Amino acid sequence: MTPEEYRNQLLQKTKGFYSKIEKVYSPCIKDHIYFNAQGFHHLQYENSGTPRTIAEQIYKLKLFPLVIPTIKKCKVVDEKKIVRIHVGRKKKAKIKDAEFWSLVHDGVGKKGKAKVRVIIRKIGTGNFIYWSVMKLGG
Repeated sequence: MTPEEYRNQLLQKTKGFYSKIEKVYSPCIKDHIYFNAQGFHHLQYENSGTPRTIAEQIYKLKLFPLVIPTIKKCKVVDEKKIVRIHVGRKKKAKIKDAEFWSLVHDGVGKKGKAKVRVIIRKIGTGNFIYWSVMKLGG
């Protein structure tokens, strides 16, 4: 199986799972995290809209099953920052403040040994949405 075929297989599996989630409650943020099309798009594309490499897409798609356990088990926000971003893909898109929250939990995965960071985004008074996932450490 080629890397592209493997990515496509993971993408379809993740899309089926992702589309059923809608929202998950986060005890440390004390609010729901919503799973919308923007978060799914970000698994495949950079902020600039350019496609991620096949290897990076596979990496993120393989980590996605650890997102919900991380959100549910995380007790403390690891980091919170406010960044000015363009909202939308058009050249004249509005610039707004976006909050990025980093949730880290150690002990997720099949063996309970993975340390994962989940990024949550909130623009203005909107909902918290799932944004990204990455593994920490080895």
